[in-house]
Amino acid sequence: TLAPDGKLLALDSFQKIIRKFDRYGNRIANINLKDLLNPTLLAVDSNGTLFVFDSNLQEIVTIQNYGSKRLYSFGKFIIEDPQFINLSGNQITVYDKGQKKTFRFSRMGQFLDEHKGRVLFDRNNTFVLKNNYIQLIESDRKLAISPIAWINFFIIDKYLILNTEYSVKIVELVYEEK
Repeated sequence: TLAPDGKLLALDSFQKIIRKFDRYGNRIANINLKDLLNPTLLAVDSNGTLFVFDSNLQEIVTIQNYGSKRLYSFGKFIIEDPQFINLSGNQITVYDKGQKKTFRFSRMGQFLDEHKGRVLFDRNNTFVLKNNYIQLIESDRKLAISPIAWINFFIIDKYLILNTEYSVKIVELVYEEK
């Protein structure tokens, strides 16, 4: 994942550390996660708060200031087999591959709702990943139609990032004012 300062954060689950790299690929720091049993997924917000899924605990653990203070955890008994954690605005979405559902939580870890399939939220829009396109639920519009199946998608700021097995596409989202 990318840190707010533009550095790359890479989770090493085996050694229970996050390695921080500069834009040239040089390792500049390690963040110790020894308090976690089996960290497997990572996301970071604009304040540097880490959201780490621990597959042994079956919950997301939040850590402030790049590892200096553990805050709270959430998602236990809800999340089973997460594949992605996304942060957007004041919410966290977790796609559970085993359940084929997206769970939405507040930034404080409060469960909000669940949706069938791979779903992301941006502003007042709900996007669902279908096989070869993204569907905008509110209008049934289809976006990013492709002959090759999309594996995943993310929304970062005003950009929609999609990937297939062999490529990545970045599209700027332009919202119409009503």
